[in-house]
Amino acid sequence: MKKTDSFRTQHKEIAALVGEIEQKLSPVISESDGDVIRKSLSSLSGKLMIHLAMEDRNLYPAMVTSGDENAKKMAETFMTEMGTLAGAFKDYTGKWPSGATIAANPADFCTQTKAVFGALKDRVGREEATLYPLADTL
Repeated sequence: MKKTDSFRTQHKEIAALVGEIEQKLSPVISESDGDVIRKSLSSLSGKLMIHLAMEDRNLYPAMVTSGDENAKKMAETFMTEMGTLAGAFKDYTGKWPSGATIAANPADFCTQTKAVFGALKDRVGREEATLYPLADTL
């Protein structure tokens, strides 16, 4: 079992929720579809915040104090970048508090969702490709 297996499992859960929401993106979103999207968005937000908290509590401190300078620098870089993405995600979810707000402006919702999800996917990909393999060696 790798040290990062639980983080990788969380990534799969996050990706599944992202996929659910992306499938519902459309130029026209009814309020009932907006409610379904908002519920999925709330689930995504919860899973993402738990994931980030676990990384902050367990992964990054272990890497920073490992004695491996490369691991320390990488962890510090990822911690700094994550603060920016976490803030952007909170701002994004705050703009869409209900199915009604999503249905009222589906074009903006779709544009913002694609941008935030793109950044999130990029981050997950970089964690999987560089951060987690290094963490597993420590």
